[in-house]
Amino acid sequence: MRGRSHGGIHVASNRPAHDGSSIVFASVLIGVLVLVSVASFATFGAGNAPGRVPDPMGVSTADIPRAPPDSDVSPPVTSDDYDGLWHNADFVIALTAIDVGTSGVDDTYYSINGGAVMTVSTDGQPLMTTEGVNNTLEYWSEDLSHNEELPHNMLYGIKLDKTAPVAVAGEDLEVPELQAWMLDGLYSTDNIDIATYEWSIENGSQTDVLEGATAWYVFFYPGDYVVTLTVTDLAGNSDSAEMFVAVWDGTYPEIDIAPSMTVTAGDEAFFSAYNCSDNVGIESYYWDFGDGNESDQMNATHVFLVPGTYFVHLTVADAEGNEVLGSIRVIVLDEASGTGDIMLVAGVGIAVALVAGAMIAYVLLRRRKGSAGD
Repeated sequence: MRGRSHGGIHVASNRPAHDGSSIVFASVLIGVLVLVSVASFATFGAGNAPGRVPDPMGVSTADIPRAPPDSDVSPPVTSDDYDGLWHNADFVIALTAIDVGTSGVDDTYYSINGGAVMTVSTDGQPLMTTEGVNNTLEYWSEDLSHNEELPHNMLYGIKLDKTAPVAVAGEDLEVPELQAWMLDGLYSTDNIDIATYEWSIENGSQTDVLEGATAWYVFFYPGDYVVTLTVTDLAGNSDSAEMFVAVWDGTYPEIDIAPSMTVTAGDEAFFSAYNCSDNVGIESYYWDFGDGNESDQMNATHVFLVPGTYFVHLTVADAEGNEVLGSIRVIVLDEASGTGDIMLVAGVGIAVALVAGAMIAYVLLRRRKGSAGD
């Protein structure tokens, strides 16, 4: 240990003396550190080769996979299977997404009628439940590289009608035959619109079909008809209603009898309504012989006891109560007048025969005399 004196004060110092051996040692140490630094730099550079990470201790390196740079910039493409038609029950529109890039589809998103955003993976395919003619569906997809399909797809005019119309055929009717009558279905209703009206008119085994909200029909024959109206909306929902039509007979019967006849008092006279007719059928016959006697038979007989001229009236009626009247002029001869006439005719006949016989005898006599003279 050496000491220095500063103003009478002695200061001790532990610093070693700078001899030659210390300088050599320091130089060697600096060289070693430089070599280590160079070796470490070379090792670090090799470790940065693709696919390798350097060991921080410089002992060894391991092959570790590294993700390639993100090169997928193309969004997915999404399509739907809506057929554009009316539906009459809740239905699903299936969405299909295809990623044209390399990362793959992450999910498909959609919004019905501007509502909340849903996903196919969580909520399933879009289910249409709202009735209307213009439902909407907005949809798009996104891939694993977060490429979003833009602009979003918009589907308009999605049609759903689950409510059936209400058919109104009208009140029951009583109408005459052979008259055109209007069938009116305009009071039928629907929540959206009625597409077709069909009328079915049944009378026994016959069925007629008409179309239209209103239709004209002629009931040709009396009877009871069942009229059915079926209305169908745009989605195929339908409803039917019935009305009953009683068609009454407005046609009168036709009378066909002889206009006149001659009979003898006390003899049986024959009267017939056989040739009378009606479009449906004659329900009743009524004969009034004009002498206080009558009959309800189609074919009737009557004996007039008093000579004279009579008007016999016939009334025929159908089931509807339509009646028609006809008359026959009957001349009734008395019994004596009828016999006298017969004897007169017989006497004239005998006289004519006698005159004819006398003339024939005269001619024959003349011929004989002529022959004798010769």
